[in-house]
Amino acid sequence: MMRSQQQNQRRTWIWVSLAIVLVVAGILIGVFLGREGNSSKTSAPATSQRRSTSASSVTSQKNSASSESSTAESSSPSSTESVTAGPYSVSTEELNAIRTWDFHGVNVPRSVNLSFNDDSGAGTITIVGAGGGSFGATYVEIPTKTIRVFSASTNAIRSVKVNSELQFNATTADTLSSAGSLYAFKNKQGGISLATPNYAGNVTNDEMDVMIELTN
Repeated sequence: MMRSQQQNQRRTWIWVSLAIVLVVAGILIGVFLGREGNSSKTSAPATSQRRSTSASSVTSQKNSASSESSTAESSSPSSTESVTAGPYSVSTEELNAIRTWDFHGVNVPRSVNLSFNDDSGAGTITIVGAGGGSFGATYVEIPTKTIRVFSASTNAIRSVKVNSELQFNATTADTLSSAGSLYAFKNKQGGISLATPNYAGNVTNDEMDVMIELTN
């Protein structure tokens, strides 16, 4: 009888122990699964945030590249840009219509004849007399420049502004003595004046830059 009771008690304790083990195991599993779930929920926004940050970075880089490209395009010069005539310019058509300007005085040539291509600006300057000749030259539009001339009417020195320069070619400069550029400008009388180097010389050092004004 005693043995039967002891066996029943052992069985009871075994079942109770198994029940306790199962309950503890269930609790541990529940806690573990809960932690995993929380970990997944926590990491998901981080991933989303990283994606958002990455997308923002890509967009920013694209905008930056677009801005740099736009700046480069706006800062680069246009290949079709042309030289604009200045306010004191005299066209090749106007020079060709006159062609000849006469000198007045001693120790100077008799005249200057001009001929220029209206499209290319290439042409010829012919100096008649005083060791002159025909020389290759080029018509060039330049930024406004102030020169001094001996006035054609009074021989007094005055300053004038010019935009049209007639440059002797390099080979000409080696051949022609004192072959500086010529300049064309419109005078107060409504005509066109031509400024040439002072071939006569005989000036003081402070007047070496003064040119001779010829009027048509």
